[in-house]
Amino acid sequence: MNGNATVALPNGHELHYTLYGPSTAPTTFVLIHGSPGSGRDFKYLAPLLVVDGANAIALDLPGFGRTSAKAAGGLWMLDGNQIARAVMDALTLLPHRHCVLVGHSMGGHTTLQIAANPRMASIVHGLALLNCAGLRAHKARWPRLEMLLSSTMRLAGRGSNPVTRLNHSIYVNQLGFSKKTPEFDCASALYRAASADYAKLTRNAEAIVARRVPAYVAVALDDRVIEAEVGLELADALKAQVVKEHKPTISQLHFLPGPKQSFHTRPIHATLPFPKDQLLHYTRWGAPTAATTIVCLHGAPGTFADFQYLAPLLVANDVNVLAFDLPGNGRTSVGIVGGLFYVDAKSIADIIVEALLQLPHKRYILLGHSMGGHATLQVASASSLAPRLAGIALLNPTGLRAPRRARPRLEYWFGVAMRYAGDNTDYFTKWNRSIYVDKFKFSDDIPTDDFTVAFYRMVTADYENLRIQAEALARRGVPAFVAVANDDRVIESAIGTDLATVLRASTLKTYQKGGHNIPKTQAEDLGSVINAWRLTITTP
Repeated sequence: MNGNATVALPNGHELHYTLYGPSTAPTTFVLIHGSPGSGRDFKYLAPLLVVDGANAIALDLPGFGRTSAKAAGGLWMLDGNQIARAVMDALTLLPHRHCVLVGHSMGGHTTLQIAANPRMASIVHGLALLNCAGLRAHKARWPRLEMLLSSTMRLAGRGSNPVTRLNHSIYVNQLGFSKKTPEFDCASALYRAASADYAKLTRNAEAIVARRVPAYVAVALDDRVIEAEVGLELADALKAQVVKEHKPTISQLHFLPGPKQSFHTRPIHATLPFPKDQLLHYTRWGAPTAATTIVCLHGAPGTFADFQYLAPLLVANDVNVLAFDLPGNGRTSVGIVGGLFYVDAKSIADIIVEALLQLPHKRYILLGHSMGGHATLQVASASSLAPRLAGIALLNPTGLRAPRRARPRLEYWFGVAMRYAGDNTDYFTKWNRSIYVDKFKFSDDIPTDDFTVAFYRMVTADYENLRIQAEALARRGVPAFVAVANDDRVIESAIGTDLATVLRASTLKTYQKGGHNIPKTQAEDLGSVINAWRLTITTP
């Protein structure tokens, strides 16, 4: 199970959260955001925590995001203590019984309050603190001013007023939060900050040490909101087993949970050598020695960058991602298959099979988008890869029949004419380019030869053989995942749905919106559901 959910608190109000991974996982990471903030602050980190035996829930705390302040007694009563009590009530009601608390920024205070409470002893088994507020005021805080402003704001009454607007401007203009942050989320943030009781928080830390709760602390040395010393002092007080200091070259901002702060999600470009001094280019996200490798095959035209939003969300401790520039696309020359005259769907698939056999990875999941769906079926059908193939995932894929926009016979003969006209830019290649740019709305920045390769790839699709390959994969029991968008104007969703049926896909995800490029437009949700599907795969 993945997605948004709620838990009804004893006061009748709901606390909203987002679940990542299977709901029945034995270990749960409970993600607690700062002030202001929401569960979305962890949208990059949370999928990376979903590994075998673990899921994650990202909370919207009372007064933030989707959760009303009424979940903690209303805005008038809201403070750090009430927020912590609401979270403890939620954890008591939820089925998760082996939790690791992860607090970011002011979420560090909430984490300390929860972990130190005796009624949480059987539930909380560890805590991780990221650029967290500590046991003294940090440089972005003015405790006396905050106390005065929060008292004035409470007395000013409910609704927007000059005091709430002034507070909002401070969070936006002084602390650098987004202008889109709701005015009352900033009010909740002030009430939460102004109620920090450092003497009690120190006692909380001592209680956590006495209970021997394992602690992890990570700080960014260039954090402009909470200086690293605050987090390091807290790490000492907690006797943290692991302390991670991120240098400025790796960590740029206060928001450590984002992908740019993780070495494993930074793209690494590499090449594989082929005969005649040709190179196959690819990009890797994640550790090179990961046990499972997700191999991304782009559409026509396309490049590795088609997966730049999705790929980091698929990386986990035991999973990395490779995205190729297929022959004749992006950085990879069409010369790797002998030139434009020889490029077709089969020659491209053959190169990928050869590449995967060269690479040291022992367990592959193939992921294809658009025409990459055909390439995925072809590569997955190679008997030489069978011992390493764990599953296939297809996103808005070309399927087992031509899409309704296609004119197969006309396109075939046009392709023949274009091949025999030679490799130079001419009337045929210019016309082909205009169709991709003007009709299919591809970028005008894409080179003409990439469009030529895309067309050759499309017109050489062997639908009869693709059906045979899909049926064979189903008989072999190769796990399959398919996602389609109903508003895809390039490949109608029924094609992907039909392919899912033939493949006996265990998961079919249908989006009402997203268009053709769902690896970008639905990246966050796809990352979550693909990770959940991956965890169901037991072979090879």
